[in-house]
Amino acid sequence: MCDVCSEFSQLLVNCESRLTDDVSQYPTISQSELETVLNYILSWPQRQCMCCYRDVKNFERFYLVVQSILCLSVCQLKQLKDELLEAAKTAPAPAPAVPPDNAQDKQKPEEDIPPTTEDKNNDEKESPDEPDDPPAPTADATEDTKNAEAPSTSTEDPELWSMQQKEKLMHIVSKVFLLNFPLYLACKHSALSRLDDLSAQEISNLSLYCDLHDTEIPAYLLRNVSLFCKLGGVCAMAAVFDCATQATLPLSMAHAIVAAVGNLKLWLNFRAVSQLFMPLRSKILKYMCTLEDKDLRVPAVKSMADFMWGAAKEPLDVPLTFDGDGLALAFKYFNSSTLTMRLAGVAQINAHIASHNELCAGESAADAEVAGQQLATWLTNNNIIEHLFGPNLHVE
Repeated sequence: MCDVCSEFSQLLVNCESRLTDDVSQYPTISQSELETVLNYILSWPQRQCMCCYRDVKNFERFYLVVQSILCLSVCQLKQLKDELLEAAKTAPAPAPAVPPDNAQDKQKPEEDIPPTTEDKNNDEKESPDEPDDPPAPTADATEDTKNAEAPSTSTEDPELWSMQQKEKLMHIVSKVFLLNFPLYLACKHSALSRLDDLSAQEISNLSLYCDLHDTEIPAYLLRNVSLFCKLGGVCAMAAVFDCATQATLPLSMAHAIVAAVGNLKLWLNFRAVSQLFMPLRSKILKYMCTLEDKDLRVPAVKSMADFMWGAAKEPLDVPLTFDGDGLALAFKYFNSSTLTMRLAGVAQINAHIASHNELCAGESAADAEVAGQQLATWLTNNNIIEHLFGPNLHVE
């Protein structure tokens, strides 16, 4: 067995050994084990080595590891939401009046500076050592230390997760929702876990979230999609973007979450898209509207915008609605200082108008009139005509 497969196979066995009698509890995955999983996932497409699967039990062990990773990702997303809320509370707070105390005088210059995400992570890592520095901490300082340590002790995972580690976790999650994931390809080579082999009860459970039109889709993939939705993963993502701002949520983390969402959406049915994805899309678009012009020019952000705009057109049989969030981001691009971005904004506004005209053909006159009135009002209130043909008219 090769080195990569040997290390990964040992991880599978170790993870299985941590199983408990409670079937609802998944084994914990450490950060070092995540590195092993990520290394295996990234290297497998080139090698496609099957030596790890000579033991048939490794299929279920791998599936168990994936379930644990999905559960961990949901927990980390919920913790990230709490961190963003805490950062939003502490950032705008002015420096309070401080009595003449030596310990508090030392902290006063630091309180005048709003903490960044990296500073906050460093403070959490160094918090266990801080009580040893002052010789006699006051009662207020003790309470502050307990409050600072509360988020880390409330989670089941004792490890401190940096933003970079959370990005790696979301990167793995995005890979889980792709057909070329090693577990699915290995099952295909071994002719295991086909959709036709599932019971009627399991198919009924999977159909709550998944689109089962293609019987060639690996059953493990649909199970993972269903599990992530049942655990509240999509809702946790929406909560993150709901309280996120440009200052608190890094673009790289936002892109990692959106990448996972894009892959997840491929397998959702119409009801799941309407109830889970569309509310999340609205939160993501509102977050993107808070970004600065230089951030919107980043290729990764532009790809996020294109995905969000295109998602409004799917599925095709969706009722006619006014996409105010998508138009808000298009207007953000339209007001950019860069010509390329302005043209992208104009193209999206035109695309919204064209989509409206196409959908009106199949809608009732009353619905078409209401949606048309909303679109006309938006164009008027945002002075689109004045922007296009006013004094700032560009030859393009």
